[in-house]
Amino acid sequence: LGSGTNPDNWPAGWDGNYHNHTNVSCDFNAAGYRLPTQAEWEYAARGGLLTNHYTYSGGNNLWYVGWYGSNSGYESHPVGLKDPNELGIYDMSGNVAEWCWDISYTTRRVVRGGSFDASTSGCTVWAEDFGEATSIIYYFGFRVCRNAP
Repeated sequence: LGSGTNPDNWPAGWDGNYHNHTNVSCDFNAAGYRLPTQAEWEYAARGGLLTNHYTYSGGNNLWYVGWYGSNSGYESHPVGLKDPNELGIYDMSGNVAEWCWDISYTTRRVVRGGSFDASTSGCTVWAEDFGEATSIIYYFGFRVCRNAP
C-alpha cells in the first residue's frame, strides 16, 4: 500500500479487497509480536522438544485438555481451566480456533486448534481450517508470539 504500518493511515476501503490482506508482510527478524506460522503453532501445540506425541495439545483425552462441542456448552471459557500441554501452554486444542500467519487457497489464512463447537477430530494438533482474513467468525481467536531475544 505504501502508506506505512498503521492501518489508520491506509486508504479508505483498503480492506474491501481480499488480495490486500495477502499483501501484508511480516518481518520475522523483528522483536515485535505477530501471529505464529503454522509450523510454530504446531510445534508449541505438540509440546516442543518435550512432546509426548499426544493427539491433542496436552493429552490424548480432549475432555481434560480442551473445550469442544461435547463439554463446552457451545461457548468459550476462560483460559487455564483445562490441563496445559508439556510446555505449560493452555487451550491450544479447543476453546477458540487460532489464526496463523500462513495463507492457503490464495486469500485464506490457516486456522488451527479447533474450537468450542468443534468435533474431537477438529481439535487434534494436526487439524487445520481456513478463513478469509476479513472474516468475523465467533469461534476464531488468535495467540501471538515473538522471536526469542
